[in-house]
Amino acid sequence: MLKNIKFYLDNASVDWMGIVSLVIFFLFFVGLVLYIFVMKKDQVDMLKNIPLSQDDTNESNSEHYEN
Repeated sequence: MLKNIKFYLDNASVDWMGIVSLVIFFLFFVGLVLYIFVMKKDQVDMLKNIPLSQDDTNESNSEHYEN
């Protein structure tokens, strides 16, 4: 069975798809790491505190469900 799969993949020239997907995967994560290191300190602090901050929408939703 593996011989058949290898035979069809060799004849279909699908090997470039693996290389392209690996390059896209690598570039995405390198870009993400660069973006994180370039971020400003105040933006990182704001994003870090989002789960702990309480805004008006959270308070109004909690009041709605308590009644």
